[in-house]
Amino acid sequence: MHGTGINPQQIRAGHANLFLSPVFREVLASINGASIELIETDGAQGAARAAGVGLNIYKSYDEAFGGLNSIKTIEPNNDLAREYDDVYGNWLKILKNKLGHL
Repeated sequence: MHGTGINPQQIRAGHANLFLSPVFREVLASINGASIELIETDGAQGAARAAGVGLNIYKSYDEAFGGLNSIKTIEPNNDLAREYDDVYGNWLKILKNKLGHL
């Protein structure tokens, strides 16, 4: 996200799909430095509600998502973020080396 100029402080996501995985949630929160609030919904409903804001069906995101329950919040782990950066750097180095030999 940071590479595209997006620097979230909080990510809200439905408790579904990839967000069911504790490993995925921990990695995503840690590498972005953003907490993740899991909401009792799925991606389809979340996308529909967000579209409703864009279409002025809802006046705000608070109105669109206000009736949904928060399940839990995952906080970023700075120690793990450094480890993930190191692992990613090693992977990228190996990848570039392998691609250079093609």
